[in-house]
Amino acid sequence: MKRSTNSTRNNTKVRTTDTNNMDSSMQNSFLLDGVPDIKRWVFIPVKIVHRRPSDLLFGSKVIKNKNIVDGVDVYSYNNYMNYTDEEQQSSYSHSFTSGSGADKVYVQVDGMSYNGKYVDYSIVDSRLPVSESVAFVAVKNPKLNSSISYISAYDSHGRICRPYCQSYDSYGPNSNQYRQCSGVVNLTEEEPRMYGEDIGEVTQLLYKSGKGKGFTRSDENVFLSFYCDFHEIPWGNC
Repeated sequence: MKRSTNSTRNNTKVRTTDTNNMDSSMQNSFLLDGVPDIKRWVFIPVKIVHRRPSDLLFGSKVIKNKNIVDGVDVYSYNNYMNYTDEEQQSSYSHSFTSGSGADKVYVQVDGMSYNGKYVDYSIVDSRLPVSESVAFVAVKNPKLNSSISYISAYDSHGRICRPYCQSYDSYGPNSNQYRQCSGVVNLTEEEPRMYGEDIGEVTQLLYKSGKGKGFTRSDENVFLSFYCDFHEIPWGNC
């Protein structure tokens, strides 16, 4: 059962959830222009940068001089990242965060030059001041002609993340410099090819490994990134 409890020490609401939300996966139809076929899609990597919301409190208590410190947990970062109680986006009234800190950020693809939709998610750790993860989402295969997609991201509480695209203006394609963008992606067959025919192929764009060596991730082939700090909506200045 979903429930919320109040701390007896500081009246801070602690939000928990049942396991069904985290256990459920996504099933897409792979329907593109009326034809359901995964071969008509390709996958791209999307990086998620998630900042801990201000209203969370986890059960990892801070103990100083034999006493529990009220209103914080081990992962609280008020004193480390110049955090202030600035206003955040509203969330669903019925939303909950897992007591473990595990949460989902959903990435949604809506076709603009084609009729198709794809949704998947990435797991983030809401305990940490900042956590990063990668989601793989499908867009129209550019071999079939124009592949223009609008890509958006939002968390399980309905809060919207801001899109950033890799900049090629003055830094070059390998600089990992990002600028705020609209989230509209025009995928082509031109190099550098930043997509894969399946999840395995697109994973190889991110992780390089050699004999006797561990995996090392590179964002060189990640064109789109979302910053989820929830302090302003993407069109807030429009």
